[in-house]
Amino acid sequence: WKPRFEELLQFVKDSDINSMVIDFKDDSGVISMKTDNEYILEVDPRYHRGSDYAGIIKMLNDNNIYTIARIVVFKDPHLSQKKPEWSIKTADGSLWRDRKGITWVDPHNPHVWEYSIEASKEAAKLGFREIQFDYVRFPTDGNVKTINYSNENGEEMKDVIHNFLKYANEELAEYNVFLAADVFGLTTTTLDDMGMGQQYELIAEEVDYICPMVYPSHYGPYNYGFANPNAHPYGVVRQAMIDGMKKGEGKRAYIRPWLQDFNMGTPRYGDHEVREQIRAVYESDHSEWIMWNAANRYNESAYYNIDALKNNN
Repeated sequence: WKPRFEELLQFVKDSDINSMVIDFKDDSGVISMKTDNEYILEVDPRYHRGSDYAGIIKMLNDNNIYTIARIVVFKDPHLSQKKPEWSIKTADGSLWRDRKGITWVDPHNPHVWEYSIEASKEAAKLGFREIQFDYVRFPTDGNVKTINYSNENGEEMKDVIHNFLKYANEELAEYNVFLAADVFGLTTTTLDDMGMGQQYELIAEEVDYICPMVYPSHYGPYNYGFANPNAHPYGVVRQAMIDGMKKGEGKRAYIRPWLQDFNMGTPRYGDHEVREQIRAVYESDHSEWIMWNAANRYNESAYYNIDALKNNN
């Protein structure tokens, strides 16, 4: 990992990028560094090996690179195996699995909340400037009709997610970190919580940054009037930003969207497509964005002279 990290660090220092999102608790339930936190140790956590995260975060902070800790909340197969009583089950009591066979923990369960918050506290103590909650939702892919939420307390899904974020605010207030939540791109448009608890307006009340994943490749035919939304990176992101601004008006959260620097369908994404998405953010009177590529392989030349896109606004 070290040579690639050093390459990415140099890329960030040389380009107009000023932040890095780093997994602290990923979607397999692995935590990035060993901890003596008793609550976390209780579930026999899995760790990434060989990474000096304390040194990495200090290095990034010393280079004035803004550090964001990604904390995956409810998609945690390791925790669900260790604590099945905290997990989503079927009517026969077995662990429910999504389309890929992955088990999830139950968003209703207060122990699950505390586990992710304790991980967040460890990230904050390490020096991360921001906690970014991902998979802060109920599962959607798989046979959700077979789910039996044994910890259900009568609350609607949207209220469960909202209350988790309120709890996060209370617990992390003393740690001087910003809070963010990743949400599906379509939450900027839909009127409901999309059947997974992500009601845009409620989430925007509780976080400093709301991060809709507005990847053009993930929109269906004729969304926003485009037969192939993937071929219109500027138009899709621009309209998603406008919709999000309307829904978030008067709320606490600032919109900082996830954009795509990866290929899915056609066309293939290069510098032009990447910069068109960024331009759409700037021309929506916003200045922050995050770029996603699962393999950390970016069209690096797209990230130089970004101010030129602002100046065209």
